[in-house]
Amino acid sequence: MTRHVVGRGRGGAAKISGDVRSVIQYCHLVMMRVPAPKGSKDILYGQPPYGWRLTKDRSKLVREPDEQRVIAMVRHMYFIRRLPMRQIVSELQEMGVVNRRGHAFPLSRVCEILHSERKPPAEAGAGSRR
Repeated sequence: MTRHVVGRGRGGAAKISGDVRSVIQYCHLVMMRVPAPKGSKDILYGQPPYGWRLTKDRSKLVREPDEQRVIAMVRHMYFIRRLPMRQIVSELQEMGVVNRRGHAFPLSRVCEILHSERKPPAEAGAGSRR
């Protein structure tokens, strides 16, 4: 099992410094696969990336349709309508779109959605393509 350490700040909380790429790379390290004994499926631990959820047996990631629609909407606003990120955040708030915790999307999450890779995470397995 590979373990990734980003750094620890006061109180043991992970701290991140640098540009957007370092934040995105950190977010991809949140999921951890724990190998299971032979005959059993590996178990995933951690918070799945936005747009994905864990299966009931926690063995792989599958697309979350509602979150995938939000991702598509954000990308459309940015790449097709050419809206700045701050205006995207404002429009999401006006539409009442909230994140998993029921709060408005912060600018950092919109930036992460726009600059993250479009391919499925490795934990999704081979059968997760559209």
